Amino acid sequence: FPVTIPPGEVQNKGCPNSDTDSDGVFDADDECLYTAGSLDNKGCPVITQEEMDVINKATEQIEFDESSSELKSTSYQSLEALATLLKSREGLTLKVISHSDNEGSESAKMKLTEDRSLSIKQFLVNKIVNPTQIMCEFYGGSKPIGDNNTPEGRRRNNRTELIIKYK
Repeated sequence: FPVTIPPGEVQNKGCPNSDTDSDGVFDADDECLYTAGSLDNKGCPVITQEEMDVINKATEQIEFDESSSELKSTSYQSLEALATLLKSREGLTLKVISHSDNEGSESAKMKLTEDRSLSIKQFLVNKIVNPTQIMCEFYGGSKPIGDNNTPEGRRRNNRTELIIKYK
């Protein structure tokens, strides 16, 4: 008997729709092509409240020595919990985004934020997290959220953001 394959969608040039991760969400609509998820979550697994608590705690507790990329030891425990989470859920990815205030030259601010992002990545890799799970971005002082004319504003601008999602 001949096998009949139904025609695909016009936007797919007549080819059948594909579903790389076999989760029932076609790749064209799937935001997590390589990790099975649910239709309700655009093809991605749901990030639990417990997982969000780990990422939020790590974000809140990241501290560096002033004008340095050296992590303070007060950051270690929450970053270790983050490493445990990333190792247990290999489909998770982490984006580490570092920012600074407007103090110093632009090249120095870019270098500092790059080094801070890489310092966090290296800490996690040293805890046996797969380096391909971690992406780094750094913006120097180009994206302030506070007033650089006040100490409080500069403190808010010297920040690291952690964004977790499934790939």
